[in-house]
Amino acid sequence: MYKNIFTTFIFSFLISMLGFSQCSVGQKEVIVEIFPDDYPDEISWNLKENGIQIAAGNYLSDTVCIGENSCLQFTILDSYGDGICCGQGNGFYNLYINGLNVQTGGNYTTSESYAESCAPGSICETAIPITEGIYAAPTYNTFYAFTPDTTGNYYLTTCNQSSCDTKLWIYENCGPAVLNTDGNGAFLYDDDGANCGYAAGITAYLIAGTTYYLKIGLYDNQSCPGTIGFELSFLGEIVGCMDPNACNYNPLATVSDGICYGNETIDCNGICNGGAVVGDMNGNQLVELTDIDAFITGILDQNIVGSDCKDLSNDSFISVWDAALSANCALNSANCTFPNENTNLNETIEIGFTTINSLEQSIDIFIKNPQTSISGYELNVSGIAISNVESLIDQSQFPNNPRFNINGTKIIALSINDSLIDPNNQNTPFLRIHFDSITNHSICIESVIHCLNQNFQPTKVNLIDACVQFATLDENLISNFGIYPNPADQNVNVELSVKLDEKVIVSITDAMGRTVISKTINPLETELTFNTEKLADGFYNVVLNTGNVLSAKPFLVKH
Repeated sequence: MYKNIFTTFIFSFLISMLGFSQCSVGQKEVIVEIFPDDYPDEISWNLKENGIQIAAGNYLSDTVCIGENSCLQFTILDSYGDGICCGQGNGFYNLYINGLNVQTGGNYTTSESYAESCAPGSICETAIPITEGIYAAPTYNTFYAFTPDTTGNYYLTTCNQSSCDTKLWIYENCGPAVLNTDGNGAFLYDDDGANCGYAAGITAYLIAGTTYYLKIGLYDNQSCPGTIGFELSFLGEIVGCMDPNACNYNPLATVSDGICYGNETIDCNGICNGGAVVGDMNGNQLVELTDIDAFITGILDQNIVGSDCKDLSNDSFISVWDAALSANCALNSANCTFPNENTNLNETIEIGFTTINSLEQSIDIFIKNPQTSISGYELNVSGIAISNVESLIDQSQFPNNPRFNINGTKIIALSINDSLIDPNNQNTPFLRIHFDSITNHSICIESVIHCLNQNFQPTKVNLIDACVQFATLDENLISNFGIYPNPADQNVNVELSVKLDEKVIVSITDAMGRTVISKTINPLETELTFNTEKLADGFYNVVLNTGNVLSAKPFLVKH
C-alpha cells in the first residue's frame, strides 16, 4: 500500500512538472492511470470523443489527446463485477485531464464512468429529463431521461412529428449497449413500426419511480433537416383482475376491472374457465374415437396446430404418440391424465428395408421387435412418391390399415381395438409401400417418428439398412424407355432415353413370365431391335435387368 501511494505521489508530481505538452495546441491530454487488483485480466476501459470510441485498454496506463472542447466520456469496466478495490487486492484508478485529477475510484461493480464537456443529451449520462409531451431532438442520437409517476402503458413515437426515417430506443440504464445502432441491449426498440411511413413507435409498460433512457435516432444516422420531433404520451393504467388467487389474475394490473374468476382453472388453451379438454379435437369437450381420426388426418395433412390441448405427450410436436394417448383415454377414462410423458427406451425395435420389386413398383419394410408388442408407428420415407401402402401382418392379428396420403412420404398406423403386432425375433416384413415415381437414386426410411409398445409408450428404434440404391440407373429408369412399334409385327425396338454406364440385360417374356428372347445393351448404347416374326400373337413384356433392379413394360405382337 505504501508503494502504491508513493508511486501515485511521484506520478502526480511528474504530471504537474511536465504539464501536458504531449498534445498539440487545441487539444487536451487525458491520462488513464490504473493500479490493478489481484485479477488484472478482468479490467478494461474505453474513451470516447463526441460519442465515438477513440481509445481502449486493459490494466495498463495510457495517455490520449482529444479536442479541447470535445465531449469526453471515460468508462472503466470489470468483467467479474467486483471492481478493483477491496475484494481481491486494493486496486484503484486515476483519471487526469490536463494534469488535474478529475476522478479516482475502484470500489464499483461492473463499470464506472466520467463525462466532461458533453452537451445535454449528447450522451446517455447527460440525458435531458422530460415528462409526457411533444419535444424536438436537436440531432440524432439525443438522449432523454423519463421517470414516470404512474405505472402503466406509455407511447413514444415520431409519427406526425418528424418526416425523417427515424428509430427509437428505450434503455433501463446507461451502459455500452446505448451505442448500438440496432436493438441489442435495449429494453425496447423500433424502426418503422408506427404504421406511419418511416416513423417509429414504441408502446411500453413503465413502472412508476423507475428512470428510463430514451434515444431518438435516424435510420443509418442519416441527416434530417431541422430537429427531430417526437411525442411521449400516457396511454393509461393496466386494467384487469388484481386478485392473485384468481385464474385470470393480471400481475401488471394497477386498476381492477372487477372481473375475477375466483378459483376456476385455466384450460389447456390458456383460457380462464374455458372448458377445453385435452385430447378433444372437435371441441365437444369429450375425448372420443373420432378424435383419433382427426389427429392422424391432421398429421398427414401437416395442418394440425400444436397446443397444450393436442400435445398430450408434452414433446412439443404432434405425432402418432398423441393420437395413441387420446385413443387410450377414449377407451378408458382412467387413462386421461395428461401430459403423459412416459417412454420405454429400454425396449429396442429394429426397422429396415428387405426387398424392392421394380416390376410391381413396391418396396417392403421389416420389423424386429423381440422385447415388446407394437400398437402403432409413424415413419417417413424419401426418394419415392407413395401410391399405396399395405400391411403384411396377418389381419387377424393386426387389422389396422396404414394411413398415408397419395404422393406423400409419411405412413401412420395405430391400434384402437387391442390388436398388436406380436413380438418377432427375426426380421419380419410388416409393411409394403407401392410407389408411382422415384424422386431420388436412394430410397430411404428417412425417420421413424415413433414406434409404440402395447402401453402406448415410445420405444427406442434402430434403423437397419435404411436406404436402398437404384445402382447406376437413371432415377426414372422404371418408366424411362420406349417400345415401338406397338403392336409389333416383324420387329420391336427398345429405346432408352439416356445412355447407361453399365451393361443391361433386355429380355422379352411371354404371358407366363418365360424368357423367349434375351440380349444385352452395352454401355453408351440406347437402342436394341428384336425380331418378332416367330412369336405367336399375344401380349409380351420387355424386361430390363441390371442385377439390382427390374423394369418392365408390355407390348402386343400381332401378325
